[in-house]
Amino acid sequence: HWQWPKGEDPRSTIAAIEFSPNQQRLVAAVSGQNRSLMWEVVSGKQIAELPHEDVRGVSYCPDGRSLVTGGLNQHLCFWNGETGEQIHKHEFKQDESNPQDLRMNAIRFSPRGDTFATANLDGMLRIWNRHDASLKSKIRPA
Repeated sequence: HWQWPKGEDPRSTIAAIEFSPNQQRLVAAVSGQNRSLMWEVVSGKQIAELPHEDVRGVSYCPDGRSLVTGGLNQHLCFWNGETGEQIHKHEFKQDESNPQDLRMNAIRFSPRGDTFATANLDGMLRIWNRHDASLKSKIRPA
């Protein structure tokens, strides 16, 4: 049995949850708390708190060495998959030259780990290069 720390916000909920590839870690994106939490599966011990404003998604890279969080703040945060330490943060800018709505509702690494996809609030699915967060392609679901 597990109870997650709901906190003060009654709208706080787990927006996404993912096991590490080796199944030793569990990470949950906690909507309403601006963070993701990482635990050891066997002991239930919390390992790390991953701050990310308006987080909605989390995904482990298939190699288990890193994970990414995405959310409504148009940021991607890359984290160490074992310790939860932040590796890199990528901030997308929305302005007149880039009017796209890049707020993310979900994120998922590809099986090879070289790309990841985001589901954005403008209805688009976007495929990104993992290494530089450059856009590879867009898909508009029918």
